[in-house]
Amino acid sequence: MNQVFEPDWRTQNRAKRKFYARYMTWIERGGYVVVACVFAAFIFAFNYPVEDMIKADNVAIEGESTVLKSEQEAMVVDVIVEDFAEVKPGQPLVKIIEGAEQIAAYQQSQWIAQLRTAGREIPASLDRAIPTGRVLVAESAGTFILAGENAEIAAGEPIGKVVDYSKLVLNAELEGNTVARAEQNQVAKISAITLGSESGSLFRGGSSEGDLVSGSVLPPALKEIIETQLKGEVVRARDDVPLAIDGIKMIQIDSSVKLGSSADSNAPIQADPAVNYSLKGSVVQGEHIGTLQIATLPPDLLAEARRQIAESVKSKPFRTADGKSLSIAGVDNTQFVVQLNVKGAAESGSTAMPATVISRKFAAKIAITDPPAFLIEAVRAADRRGKPVTARVEVITSTRPIALILLKKS
Repeated sequence: MNQVFEPDWRTQNRAKRKFYARYMTWIERGGYVVVACVFAAFIFAFNYPVEDMIKADNVAIEGESTVLKSEQEAMVVDVIVEDFAEVKPGQPLVKIIEGAEQIAAYQQSQWIAQLRTAGREIPASLDRAIPTGRVLVAESAGTFILAGENAEIAAGEPIGKVVDYSKLVLNAELEGNTVARAEQNQVAKISAITLGSESGSLFRGGSSEGDLVSGSVLPPALKEIIETQLKGEVVRARDDVPLAIDGIKMIQIDSSVKLGSSADSNAPIQADPAVNYSLKGSVVQGEHIGTLQIATLPPDLLAEARRQIAESVKSKPFRTADGKSLSIAGVDNTQFVVQLNVKGAAESGSTAMPATVISRKFAAKIAITDPPAFLIEAVRAADRRGKPVTARVEVITSTRPIALILLKKS
C-alpha cells in the first residue's frame, strides 16, 4: 500500500494522541453545537424586534380641559361659582367685560361708585351706563379653575378652564433619532411618575424587605436650613469655571427604613410610584415642529435678495475698530444661511429644498389609558398647590430587528 502521509504526519506526543483518541468525538460534537448556536443567534437577531422610541422628561400630567377664552381683551368682573367647584354643562361660571373701551367704561363706573359711596357729587358727563358684560358657561362637566379675577386678560389667553380629571393627558415635545416616524395613534409609555413636593425635599426610603417608599414627607424648614448654609458658597464642575450657589432647586434624601403596617387606609401622604411602575397611553394629537437650516434659495428669490443687499450696503460708510473710515464699493458672491421654524408635515408630492436639522421635535398630546385613582387624585391636588405631577413619556415610533441595530453600531 502506498503511503499517502509522511510517517511523522501525526504528533509524536503520546499524551496528545491519547487525548485525541478519547475526546475527539466530543470535540466534534461541541463544534457542531457552537455552529448551531451561532446560526440560531443569527436567525434570532433578524427576527427579534426592538422598539424605536422618542421621549421627553418631566412632562406635566394634566386633566383633559376645556379652556375659556375671549377673542378680545377681557376682564373678569364676577365669579359665579367657587374655584375648584364641580360644574355641569351649561352652568354659568364667570361674567366678563370684553374690549378695551368696555373695560375702561367698567373701571370708570367702579370709580364713580366709590365716589358716590363717599358722598361726592358726580358730573353728569361722567355718569354712564355700566357695561352689561357676558357670562361664560361650562361646555362640559368637570372642575372649574379660574385663571384670575379682576385682572385684564389679553385676547386669546385663558380666562379659566373646566377640567375632567377622569381623563389624564400629557402635552409633550418629544425628541429622538426616529422623530420623523412619529404619528398619531402610536403607543406611549408613561413612567418615572413624580407626584411633586411642596417642601422642595423628596424622601426615599428602602427597607430590608425590598420595599421602597418615596414622597413629600419633610417640612419646608429642612430645605431652608440647607439653602441658607449653602447660599453663596462656590462650586465647580469639571471643565467649568467656579460658580456661586444661588439657591436649591430640589433635595433628595435616601435612607434605610423599617416599615410597619398602618390602620389608616386614607393616609394623607401619597407615595410616589415605584421606579419600574409605568402606564400605557396613546398619541391622540401630534404635529411635527423644529428648526432647520438651508443654504440654497430658489433662483428668483436668490437674485432678488442679492439685489436688495447690494443696493442696501453700497457706499454705506463704516468705521473699523482701529478708527479707519471705509465704504463698500460693491458686493459679490453673496451666500445665505437661513434658519427656519417648521411646523406640520407638507404634502408628500411637493418639492422639498435640502436642509440640515438644528432641532427636531414632535409635539404630541398623549392620553393615559385607564388612569389609576391615586394618580387622578394626585393631579387634582397638584393643581390646587400649583406644583405639577410629572412623568417621562416614551412613544414607540417603529420596530426593527436587533441585528440591524448591531450592524449599524459596528
